[in-house]
Amino acid sequence: MTDNRISERLAEIRALVGFSQAEFAAKLGISQAHISDLESGRRKPPQPLRIAICYKFAINIKWLEDGDGERIAKTLDPDTQNMGDSKPSEQ
Repeated sequence: MTDNRISERLAEIRALVGFSQAEFAAKLGISQAHISDLESGRRKPPQPLRIAICYKFAINIKWLEDGDGERIAKTLDPDTQNMGDSKPSEQ
């Protein structure tokens, strides 16, 4: 379940990577207006978009959704939705 501050965390991610709303939207394959709606709280990001944001920008999905844990994901495993909680595999 996501909390109401996800819009603030989305804006924080965008600022962290130094993108304008248009640049951030282009990386995600959505419109700048959609990003504006997400950051203002007018719309909530659907689960596939939350996963894409976390994957593309190495963000812990628990932090994005709930504000819990570290902002940066420890690993990126496309086979799991627990991107920030998985441990690196030993090789």
